[in-house]
Amino acid sequence: QQGPAAGRAIAELIVHGAFQTIDLTRLGYGRIAEGRPLRERNVI
Repeated sequence: QQGPAAGRAIAELIVHGAFQTIDLTRLGYGRIAEGRPLRERNVI
């Protein structure tokens, strides 16, 4: 169900060099390279 949004985000990143519609910078590879994990808050 997230496929269309993910496709749009990747297309924007390729075409514009940045996310335009949906800010997905928190999920980028840069945070992994810098050692900043993204903690999941809604795990039951």
